[in-house]
Amino acid sequence: MKKKIAFCWFGQYRSMEDVFSRNIKNIQEYDYDTFHFYSVWNERGQSEREFDELGLRLSSKDKITHFDFEKLWTFENGYIHENERYNELIPYTDEFLPYNAMKLHFKSFLNDITANNYDLVVLLRCDVYYKFNLDSIIDNIKDNKVYVSKDYNSITINDTLFIGKSIAISKFIENLEYNKTSAHSDWISLHEYGNLNEIKNINMKQNLVYLDR
Repeated sequence: MKKKIAFCWFGQYRSMEDVFSRNIKNIQEYDYDTFHFYSVWNERGQSEREFDELGLRLSSKDKITHFDFEKLWTFENGYIHENERYNELIPYTDEFLPYNAMKLHFKSFLNDITANNYDLVVLLRCDVYYKFNLDSIIDNIKDNKVYVSKDYNSITINDTLFIGKSIAISKFIENLEYNKTSAHSDWISLHEYGNLNEIKNINMKQNLVYLDR
């Protein structure tokens, strides 16, 4: 029986068209059953890039609907949140570190994750190309750890990527709380973490590409 992997795309849609087409090619190189979910805001939220690779102009105010995802792939489930909700969460955290907003997305996925015992769950931002070595990851992760993308040093955690088995990711999400001091360091006490760079054949500094920067 094939192992099952859930990919949960979160955050601002930004250049998801470009990112997803690149990521899906990498994912399809592996012989796993994959399931895709999304939780985003209803505005594109484009950052510095003004044009996609096809030369089409992108605006941060472009409205995002479920149809935008239906054009890309067959997703198991998806959530689109009003941008006003994003603005409500921002005053409770640093202006440039909207981690409370991230928590809203993660909690949206919780029922989808707990309903199935996935061999791997990947929480990943919509604006980053991830060149995964899925075989190395799925064969080496521990049941109780959530693995993060780079430079985890027990003080701060990068917000780009969270990987683990269903039970670990579910427990991690269940422990998240909205608070006024939410920042990288707040994640530390919530779970036991592992660094993806510690896994054989993984070098996240080489394998993460921010397409919007």
